[in-house]
Amino acid sequence: MPKEIFDQLNERIQKNKQAAQIALDAAREAAPDTADEIQDKITRLSDALRALQDDTIPVSLKNQYLKAVIERIDYSRPASIRALQGTTDRRHGGWSTPPFELQVHMRF
Repeated sequence: MPKEIFDQLNERIQKNKQAAQIALDAAREAAPDTADEIQDKITRLSDALRALQDDTIPVSLKNQYLKAVIERIDYSRPASIRALQGTTDRRHGGWSTPPFELQVHMRF
C-alpha cells in the first residue's frame, strides 16, 4: 500500500477515533448519578427542609443548610399595567401588578 493512501486512511481513522472519544466523554458526563450520590443529594435536601421548618434552629444555620442545596434564585415580575378605561377595577390607582415568578436553581 502506498504511503499517501496509508496516511489518508490513518488520518481518517484518527478523526473518527477522536469523534468517538468526544461522544463517549459527553455521554459519561450526562450519565445518571450513582446511588450513593443520589442518596447524598436526598439527605442534603431533607436536612435543609427540616431545618427550614424547625423554629428552634437559628436563621444563620438555616441559611447555611439552604446554601448547601440552592445555587441561585431568580426573581422576575412583569411590569405593572394600567387598567383600561371603562373598567370598574380601580384598585391601586388603576394599576394592576402581575404575580412574580421565582426560579430556583439547585446545586444538583
